[in-house]
Amino acid sequence: MRAARRGLLFVAALAAAWATPAEDTDPRLVRARALVDAVRRIESFYREAGSFRCGFEEVYASDTFGQDVPRRGVLHVEAPRRLLVDYSEPEGDRVVYDGELWSILSVEDRELERFPPPSDDPGPLLGLLTGRVDLLALFTVTGHDAAAVPGRRILELVPRDATQEFDRLLLEYEEKSAAIRRIEAVDPLGGRVVYRFGVPEFETPLPDERYQVELPAGYVLIE
Repeated sequence: MRAARRGLLFVAALAAAWATPAEDTDPRLVRARALVDAVRRIESFYREAGSFRCGFEEVYASDTFGQDVPRRGVLHVEAPRRLLVDYSEPEGDRVVYDGELWSILSVEDRELERFPPPSDDPGPLLGLLTGRVDLLALFTVTGHDAAAVPGRRILELVPRDATQEFDRLLLEYEEKSAAIRRIEAVDPLGGRVVYRFGVPEFETPLPDERYQVELPAGYVLIE
């Protein structure tokens, strides 16, 4: 009986502690809830966005090799599975994911590379933009700070899977809309790939033909 009574008292104490309003003011709990809320708002934005377009820029930089020339263009996303980047710098380059295959067209190299994703998992970046990822299942949130741009905040995410190609992701998003404006992926050697996004504009889904990449004459196909 004494053991049973101790068990009941323990359960009652837990229930009372859970119901205590003072716990809501615990700074650690407040911070944890704010982190979860921020992540879920971002996921919800892209899950509900459907089809959209925005300006796009990517650049690689490292302390050892400096910074590459930025690549710029227009990003089109059609949830839940398709993505297209039409580059204006360098003009003619394209990156397409049609839901089954990646196609990367390089004018400078005169190559068209086609390959399937390594698994059915879209990966965190494609999964995020097409509304198909659970960030908290893939990452631990280690930071949530104000950005240099007013009205934005930055989430720092560390992969739970140590085999990822990057050590952490920085997501800079608009507090009001939850739209992501910058993603920075930091690799184990300190290199950084930075993606910058313009304001998303919702659009009618592109025709299927836009997601088809034909092999230009004189180009090499790599599969």
